[in-house]
Amino acid sequence: MQQSVAKLFGYVCQWLCVILLGLPVSVIYFILHLQNYVRKLRLQTAKHVDGEVGHFHGGQMVEIRNVSTKEQIDFMTYRSPTYIKQLLFGSLWEFSKLTGSQQSVPLIDDHVLHHVILNSVFCHGLIKGDENSDIEWRLPFTLENYHVFKGFYWDVSEIRLHHNHQLTIVDKTGKIHTQESKTWNLAKAHAQAQLTFFAPGLAHNHVHFVFPSLVSSQVRKMLPPTSVLRQLLDPHTRFTQYINYQALNECQSSKNTGSLIDRIFRPWLSFPISNDDFIGGIQKKCETFYYDNFTLTQELHDELPYHAFLKSYCVIVRKFVEELEPLLKDDYAELFASMNTYLPSLTKHDLVDVITTLIWNCGVVHYSDHHSYLQQFAFKYGCMSMRIPLVQDDHSSSINATAEIPDSMNSDLGARASLFAAEDIYRTRCFLRTFVQYNGNPNLDMSLKCTKYDFTDKAAISSAKSFLEGLTDLDSKLRQRGNAILPLSNIIRSVCF
Repeated sequence: MQQSVAKLFGYVCQWLCVILLGLPVSVIYFILHLQNYVRKLRLQTAKHVDGEVGHFHGGQMVEIRNVSTKEQIDFMTYRSPTYIKQLLFGSLWEFSKLTGSQQSVPLIDDHVLHHVILNSVFCHGLIKGDENSDIEWRLPFTLENYHVFKGFYWDVSEIRLHHNHQLTIVDKTGKIHTQESKTWNLAKAHAQAQLTFFAPGLAHNHVHFVFPSLVSSQVRKMLPPTSVLRQLLDPHTRFTQYINYQALNECQSSKNTGSLIDRIFRPWLSFPISNDDFIGGIQKKCETFYYDNFTLTQELHDELPYHAFLKSYCVIVRKFVEELEPLLKDDYAELFASMNTYLPSLTKHDLVDVITTLIWNCGVVHYSDHHSYLQQFAFKYGCMSMRIPLVQDDHSSSINATAEIPDSMNSDLGARASLFAAEDIYRTRCFLRTFVQYNGNPNLDMSLKCTKYDFTDKAAISSAKSFLEGLTDLDSKLRQRGNAILPLSNIIRSVCF
């Protein structure tokens, strides 16, 4: 009875918050829309410039240095309004849930954690275990160079998946926590918080940056609109210049100072680390992937369900590009000449490899990574921060409550839920709603299955039709076999969020 009354009181508080703050938030919404419109008018009357790439922060990594005027106007017209809406009304809704004590996440079950790692974006970080051990897969977090804010902890170094479907967690001191350990739930809570950061912060970087940015800039700079290659790549690189420039330079989603102003007025800033650490992590990951390892796409393992799903789409995309190859050769030579000095790994691949990878990466992998992360994990279990230490050090040993936590967490569901602070969950959900979830514009269909190429060549038009039909057929087969990680109807065709 008391729980029912408390729940009812929570809902009343939640809706009172929405009613009281709805009007001022609506006024701010109108003002921001007006500002966006004025900025767009100024750009339309200003001198138009092309997009430009350059080395990022003095390193090897190449990224967007300037966004073309046309791309800025396009983004402000179709994408900016969706961000404004979520920043305000999405955050208001999550704040109302906080006032009504509705912000909580459960501790993830062991079997769910095992499933999620094999069937989502986390596959990108998996490393095969030693053949002589019972470890099947390892998921190292590689977070040792991040400086977590005082009072927050990321104490896990890796998760191990064993052949018997068991899990173990290794903390940063090298101690192994098993499912029978008294510290298991606390270790798993740390892993849960770190996984929430790992997908948008590390696992997905090569999908978002460098290669897509370089192509999106150079294809518009080097090739005319009548080029078949330009017509092929335009839909899959739309909005990419702007979104990647914003992510790495404006840093609206990550510039968290931990100040009172950020805590009150920028609730989507959920990372318990500085912006320098976040951007530095992206740069290091991308430089290792594209320049040190000289790779263009991640290695896919057929035994991983998520990789098998992605690979099936890659086959369809490759067939499409192979059919168009005779129409692309001349323009590709010009495009390649403008990119290979920035990205030397392109020299290892032919036309079909490069164009297939670009379309597949932007048109399938990017959205699939976001969707699998959100739907299978983050919306239910996501919280970026952990305030209870797993590893005792000079700072954490002063926290009196930690000695009692491990024993109680294994049995008390309430205690397990309280591992995550409501404020941290609130901030995480504001971030997820605004920057990780795709928020569509009703005036523009960005779905892959409805892609329209501006081809005038009859052979290209025929190939595009066959390509879209092939995607539909594949989606049907995957559904029938129970292997569809997500439906084709959900997939968005470019890196636009």
